[in-house]
Amino acid sequence: MLALFLRMEYAALFLAQGLWRFLFTLAQLLSQEGAQQIPLHDRFLAGLPDASLKPDQVLISVFMPLSGKWEFVSAFRQAPRQQNALATVNAGMRVVFNEDTGTMADFRILYGGVGATTVSANKSCRRLIGRCWDEGMLNEACQLVLEEVSLPASVPGGMVDYCRTLTISFLFKFYLEVLKQLKMRDPRGYPDISKKLLHVLEDFPLTVPQGMQSFKGVDLRQPLQDPVGRPIMHQSGIKHATGEAVFCDDMSALAGELFLAVVTSSRPHARIISLDASEALASPGVVDVITAQDVPGDNGREEESLYAQDEVICVGQIVCAVAADTYAHAKQATKKVKIVYEDVEPVIVTVQDALQYESFIGPEKELERGNVQSAFQCVDQVLEGEVHFGGQEHFYMETQSVRVVPKAEDKAMDVYVSSQDAAFAQEMVACTLGIPKNRINCHVKRVGGAFGGKASKPGLLAAMVAVAVHKTGCPIRFILERGDDMLITGGRHPLLGKYKVSG
Repeated sequence: MLALFLRMEYAALFLAQGLWRFLFTLAQLLSQEGAQQIPLHDRFLAGLPDASLKPDQVLISVFMPLSGKWEFVSAFRQAPRQQNALATVNAGMRVVFNEDTGTMADFRILYGGVGATTVSANKSCRRLIGRCWDEGMLNEACQLVLEEVSLPASVPGGMVDYCRTLTISFLFKFYLEVLKQLKMRDPRGYPDISKKLLHVLEDFPLTVPQGMQSFKGVDLRQPLQDPVGRPIMHQSGIKHATGEAVFCDDMSALAGELFLAVVTSSRPHARIISLDASEALASPGVVDVITAQDVPGDNGREEESLYAQDEVICVGQIVCAVAADTYAHAKQATKKVKIVYEDVEPVIVTVQDALQYESFIGPEKELERGNVQSAFQCVDQVLEGEVHFGGQEHFYMETQSVRVVPKAEDKAMDVYVSSQDAAFAQEMVACTLGIPKNRINCHVKRVGGAFGGKASKPGLLAAMVAVAVHKTGCPIRFILERGDDMLITGGRHPLLGKYKVSG
């Protein structure tokens, strides 16, 4: 844990502030064997076993020397927000020049956010040592870095093309920063930088968000019980601000309560050839594994199943679930479920794919009046085009959360769910278990933010958890992590609109 903590803290420090030199940056450690110094180089940041720390070692200090005269260090960070947001990609770069020749004596480029650990472009930097700091070097550096720092489709946070663009953008910005400093020291030895490029080096202005809400005075004759126009505080506002508000995961655990984690499809369209959960069942704390075969009633509805059966139709579709005594045990066991797939064509991942294979949701709708085709032939001008809208993720403050507690008689259940449609959640659970709706008590105290993201999906997840409760007989809590939530839930779909107008 100390090694992981130090790696994370130090990587964040040098990637955010740029205060490091690989040959001389040292961590002072203390253990029963005495004091020890280790270099905090790229091998340590990458988490290699031979560069790890021992459990009994304690970090005392970190030594970071000042930069030299011909040494330039910079750090870059791009995040969804200015504050309270993990970086999409961050980078630390350093170059040292030979004072007499102006050529590079050392070059380092490291990236964070493009892999599980810090990624170093060592090979690219070694090939560039000895070069002058000019456009030819920049072009070759960009090409080398793109080849060496390859981003897999599973890059944290996704957006592979955007992350690749950021890696090169940071390198370009570093090139301009260093060139500007070199130009100041040797005006004749380096080319001028255009105002347009100098603008790239300017920081984004930081503005403090401000807001104002005004209310008009109401008529004095308006009854006190009439709220229209009155500045009335949200009933739960103080509870939300103080933390007194109780959400699903804030509820105290009951005796014997289990935790659920799900196994999701890694294929967009495939047949399930086999599912082996034996290793997961033998894992510590695991009580049971739930699949489609355990559903006593309806396995979802026509457009979406609770548990995938025989076939998966998208990445992130729930195939099975693991119930265990802790969430950590359940999550670890999901990695041991072995599923064999066989890919099925077609694979439809874009609106254009759906049009090609005529794969539509619901019937086609048309609004026509008169003979449209004849009208287009009798006009002076016709305009045609397309409009594209990207998809949107629902980013509610509380992720999808369900807690189901079995009752003592008639297979009744109490369902605590963060949902905009409690009636639909009640109906889905009842249909899935094959029992009357009046045996399902659906509790919705608060939703935790929604914008439509908690309309129908919570009902399906509640029914999925209810199946696990029905099989195990135990209360079960299912709280999605943010990454799983965004993988499993659909969000708002991308849209493609085609228009044709005349006049």
